[in-house]
Amino acid sequence: MAVKVKADKRAEFDGIVKKMVAANRQHKGVNWTASGTVYGDRQTVYFTVSRPELCRD
Repeated sequence: MAVKVKADKRAEFDGIVKKMVAANRQHKGVNWTASGTVYGDRQTVYFTVSRPELCRD
């Protein structure tokens, strides 16, 4: 999932993500990985999840 964040809203977005992370940890949610762009469009954040129930033998 890719999320584009406006430059003036980045601080607000980061605060919301921190709250989501805290809730996810508290309720033993699945592990998410977030990554951003170093070169190019710096306002895009990518989220990746690996859900065990979707893995098949």
